[in-house]
Amino acid sequence: MGRRGIYLDLSVHDIDLATFLLEQAPVTVVALGAGVALGSNTVHDHAMYALKMSGGTFVQVHESFVTPDVESQVVALGSEGALIAAGTLAQRSTGTLTRRVNGRNESIPLRANDLYADTVEQFLDAIAGTGSPRATGRDGLAAIAGAEAVGKAAATGRAVAVKRHE
Repeated sequence: MGRRGIYLDLSVHDIDLATFLLEQAPVTVVALGAGVALGSNTVHDHAMYALKMSGGTFVQVHESFVTPDVESQVVALGSEGALIAAGTLAQRSTGTLTRRVNGRNESIPLRANDLYADTVEQFLDAIAGTGSPRATGRDGLAAIAGAEAVGKAAATGRAVAVKRHE
């Protein structure tokens, strides 16, 4: 786990999820990180961060290798309400997605599936010309750029612009 291990391990998925749900790209990041179990200021195993997305939506995230019994949570806050994804980044499909509008919560059904088998199936369909992957190489590159910005923001204590790859 390098200096930005938690960011490259977990934040890429948070950022990819936010981008997918909102159809917006991360533009700016602020972050806090700590080495709770490791006792290090340079190797983070615990982080909280916020993203400003291209459409103006704010996304807040908490990730930790050390907080027991807490699932990944990605919260998107916009002018019309909020989306709350909890536990959706686990290897098994057990999470929830909730839309909060006008003081009411609405559960959005998630399809239970084997994430790895689904990804391979989509890839094979794309090769055969009968489909396309849910996430492209550009999506992956954008998620890595976002995670790098989160790591830099946590290391410097400053807002960091997310590098765009066209």
